[in-house]
Amino acid sequence: MLVSRLRAMIFSGCMLISLVGLTLLTCTNGSTSPHEQDVFVTVTSQPINVGDAKAAAQAYYDSGAYQRDLEEVATRAASWINSRAPSANRPALVLDIDETALSNWEVLKRDDFGRPIAGPCDLAIDAPCGWAAWDQLGRDPAITSTLQVFQRARALNVAVFFITGRPENQRAATERTLRVSDMMATRSYTWCLTTRVSLRL
Repeated sequence: MLVSRLRAMIFSGCMLISLVGLTLLTCTNGSTSPHEQDVFVTVTSQPINVGDAKAAAQAYYDSGAYQRDLEEVATRAASWINSRAPSANRPALVLDIDETALSNWEVLKRDDFGRPIAGPCDLAIDAPCGWAAWDQLGRDPAITSTLQVFQRARALNVAVFFITGRPENQRAATERTLRVSDMMATRSYTWCLTTRVSLRL
């Protein structure tokens, strides 16, 4: 969706710039030369409608295809870890948190696939949730397929690093959520980056 929205914004901006440029050239010269016309870009296709994109995402999830794709990728990842970990020097696995280790599908649906950062998140009412407040709730469950990859990696003594764009003030809630979902044991970890979270197991 974000890509579609960005494409739509860029397209709108380009059209505005093109129209302004065309107006200026017309006012100055009365007409545009073939050379001047070369600077205008013709768009032959429209961005995906955001409503269609949301419907497609929902259908993808509801059909079970999303879960099957997760399982397929996780199976390949686990197989690769099985083959590489025994011979690797200090093997490590790096996992993103949101939509890789933990699922935010509940809030994605609640927010109609938007992402408002600020604002409350009251689950007792049928209303959008601010993502910062949502992350503090720790309701995002582990993605089962990723959890299985994580467990396989740890069984082979592979170090696991979690990285995320979540800010520092969400560290405690993120750690708590990972512990509840069995993705963080009582091992040492580091939170070493200033603008991104990094957890090591």
